[in-house]
Amino acid sequence: MDKYNLIAFAIGLIPTILLYLFPPDAAVPFWAFSIVLFFLLIAIWMCAKLWLESKNDKAVPTISIIECSHNVCIYKTHDFITYNSIVTFYKKDGNFEKLIGFGLVETINSGGKTAQIRIVPGDMRNKNQVSASEISDFVSYINDNKNNIIVRPTITSDIVPYIYKILNQEVSNE
Repeated sequence: MDKYNLIAFAIGLIPTILLYLFPPDAAVPFWAFSIVLFFLLIAIWMCAKLWLESKNDKAVPTISIIECSHNVCIYKTHDFITYNSIVTFYKKDGNFEKLIGFGLVETINSGGKTAQIRIVPGDMRNKNQVSASEISDFVSYINDNKNNIIVRPTITSDIVPYIYKILNQEVSNE
């Protein structure tokens, strides 16, 4: 259970208890007023703290590239990726993003800081095999253009059949 849910419940419970203890026509003692005021100030402080924390947390579904080599890329992990999930690579082109490839998350280290993603160039969708030199060129391209490459933990519907074909091909080769 989230601590903020518990706090919200407690804030709603306090006035209910006070209304039960004190009839509507009775004068409220100062100690009861002080307690309610204290909890009100704590609630305002918690709301302000939550608001300030939420301003700093931006849920941007992009993954930071650390390094790419030998058909794999090392990335900082993200909440949106898990083992065996598929990510897509996009090249920033002005205000647009062009799909250039995809990858499969092979490992996430035990500390959860980095992930290893096996990559496949996206423009190879019409080919049956991707050569090692094409993958090497793609890895070099990513390393040279890290600032213009966006990695998202999502896939597009047009790449699903290609992923299916690649995965079936790897299963039949094993």
